[in-house]
Amino acid sequence: MININKRKRSIGWVILKSTILLICISIVTFVMFIAPPGDINGSITVEIEEGSSLATIAEQMREENVIRSSFWFRIFVILYKGEHIIPAGDYYFHEPAHVHHVARRIVEGDHGKRPMRVTIIEGWGLERIAGYLDERFENFDREVFFSLAKEGYLAPDTYFFFPSITTEMIVDRMERNFETRLNGIKEDKETDRSIEDIIIMASILEAEANTVESKRKVADILWRRYDAGMPLQVDATFIYVNNKNTYQLTLEDLQIDNPYNTYLFTGLPPTPINNPGANAIKAAMDPLENPYWYFLSDLAGNMYYAEDFDGHQYNRANYLRQ
Repeated sequence: MININKRKRSIGWVILKSTILLICISIVTFVMFIAPPGDINGSITVEIEEGSSLATIAEQMREENVIRSSFWFRIFVILYKGEHIIPAGDYYFHEPAHVHHVARRIVEGDHGKRPMRVTIIEGWGLERIAGYLDERFENFDREVFFSLAKEGYLAPDTYFFFPSITTEMIVDRMERNFETRLNGIKEDKETDRSIEDIIIMASILEAEANTVESKRKVADILWRRYDAGMPLQVDATFIYVNNKNTYQLTLEDLQIDNPYNTYLFTGLPPTPINNPGANAIKAAMDPLENPYWYFLSDLAGNMYYAEDFDGHQYNRANYLRQ
């Protein structure tokens, strides 16, 4: 009887010690691997690139001191069934969080801060886009922007960018948007002209006309002038010559020796003069046939067309200053 009691006490003691040991191990595991790594000094931003593997992301989180253990992070992501669908982008961490909370945020695409809405208008050139973005994003670098961006190939659109987005990411997003739109347009429209010429012409149309119909009409006029070897004689290209518009140009300006002076030089200017929208690109690819050779718009944006120079002069005298 005494031996049985001793055995029970011994078993009870073993169970107690095992329980204490298990609790200690759990506490150590929690503190060492699952608990937050400590106070976050300021905010931490982790950029997850498109197509990053779970292992890469886990290591990023550990290196940025968002989590203690990349192993437990991967475990929780897998438990949340998110290992194959992790959304790319910038993730903000303003305070310490348990690894399972971090994992759930990543799986759900919870970036931690609302993106900023920015709208790039059709016809804006690189200078205006740079000024607009520079006012809104602390990390925007004008020098980097101008080294990467190519006039004419950034899609005007409304974008949602996170405050810490880099200049490289902005340019990449806008270029990819442009490519997507252009590919969609090319599927619908057919043309024998090169894409480079189309974009240059579209940028002129964006600056010279303000409706879909007028863009298509002007496109027909300018392509016929181009094919006939005539100067295009458009005022909008002077933005690249001396930054003047139609109402500021003088006769002396029209004699400036500059390849963007389409009064002095035939053919298209060397590059686009702005970033055209989809309607301008479509118009350049699908002109609206008409009998006119000349056009102008008044201060209100109304378009006037003429079949010959005399008619154009009449329109200038009657409408250009109104």
